[in-house]
Amino acid sequence: MNWNDEHEGISKVERREKDSDLKESLEGVFDAKTLRYLYDFMRKGVIKRFITNISQGKEARVYQAEGEKGYIAIKIFFTSSSEYYKTMPVYMEGDPRFSRLKRGDRREIVETWARKEFANLSEAYAVGVHVPKPLFVKGNVLIMQFIGGLGRPAPTLREVRLSYNSWSRAYKQIISDLQRLVVKAGLVHADLSEYNILFYRRPYIIDMGQAVMLSHPGAEEFLVRDLNNLNNFFSKKEIGLKDLVKEDLIKRWLASHR
Repeated sequence: MNWNDEHEGISKVERREKDSDLKESLEGVFDAKTLRYLYDFMRKGVIKRFITNISQGKEARVYQAEGEKGYIAIKIFFTSSSEYYKTMPVYMEGDPRFSRLKRGDRREIVETWARKEFANLSEAYAVGVHVPKPLFVKGNVLIMQFIGGLGRPAPTLREVRLSYNSWSRAYKQIISDLQRLVVKAGLVHADLSEYNILFYRRPYIIDMGQAVMLSHPGAEEFLVRDLNNLNNFFSKKEIGLKDLVKEDLIKRWLASHR
């Protein structure tokens, strides 16, 4: 696939200004439709330039870029090279926001997943949960607030080094966000661990695509798993098991939401 062949009608001057950054980072990894979404964001000035690849997982690649008002994070979901899309419908069950999903259409599933993560981030952010602020979504491209300082992406909770008191404070902050997510937003993260919490002065919860509404049949099970993942990680930080939240608190959170 040739980039220029897929963008007929775009002026040569515009192409020369935008193509070099985009080609180096993206061509050969993402399909033509994804590249068109990205170019549209660049043409509108939402994306000024790509800077670097921050991370890559089984479902997406995340880039740091320069936006209109500073750094932004661009999450681009894979539409062809990942098998993760097969599990995505499991996390959409019982969600009226995405009830018309065509399970056999890979791209539709992935693009719906991107919209779902945008919606989950929006609802979490609106009630004060510390997540990256969602900015734009189009197709399989999600643009959000960049978490980090001096142009450097924040490390994950697994990578950061903190003092005893800071670990204890971080745990309490995460539990507070988790409670707010359930009670105020009516959502369960469903995949929370030290790998998808960033730390920049405080913890930020990321990767909200699989988050489910409390109406999901597996919501309570997912919430218990999230809490156990946190407790297993923090128990190794020697903050004291007496400080760790127990599963019985989940019942109170769920009752508070109802």
